[in-house]
Amino acid sequence: MILKRYFSHNIHVKAPENAGVVFSSGVTPMRFTLDFKQWIFICMCGFSGAFSGNIFYNKFMLNKNPPNPSRNPNETPPESHPHTPED
Repeated sequence: MILKRYFSHNIHVKAPENAGVVFSSGVTPMRFTLDFKQWIFICMCGFSGAFSGNIFYNKFMLNKNPPNPSRNPNETPPESHPHTPED
């Protein structure tokens, strides 16, 4: 019987006598909460800042790749492929 008390998975906490409602959500005010409009404004500011920072970095700080050289139309192919084994 004593072991059942320690190894039982059913934990029941008894409230003190004459306590009424213990830890009621109506008693504790919710602090540090944001309205939906404020939350959306903060999220949009963060997303737009990250997006504009990415555009700024890509446009002004990264080096631009040079264009590919134009091909010579009169170039002749090699006589043998460079990777063929010599027999």
